[in-house]
Amino acid sequence: MHDDERHLQERQALRYYRLAASHGDSEAMLRVGDFHYYGMAGLEVDHSEAVWWWRRASHGGVIQASYNLGFMHEYGLGGVRVHMARAERYYRRILKHAEKLEVN
Repeated sequence: MHDDERHLQERQALRYYRLAASHGDSEAMLRVGDFHYYGMAGLEVDHSEAVWWWRRASHGGVIQASYNLGFMHEYGLGGVRVHMARAERYYRRILKHAEKLEVN
């Protein structure tokens, strides 16, 4: 796949993720944050925007978003200062949501 085609597909995916996020889809919020964090779909890398989306996703119960935020606060990544209490809060949120998962 050529870069132009990949960027076109990423932009289309981002448009659908944003639409779903605007309707409260927490998984879509995670993905929009990913696009900002990695600078996909022609976006500039924007860690603060990624954090904003991941916080919304985390509050919606998305474990990956909570992990991303905990990791960033634990290690001071993406312009987020090291804040162990916040990191722990996000990691505990993972445990809280994981308890609700059904294991087969």
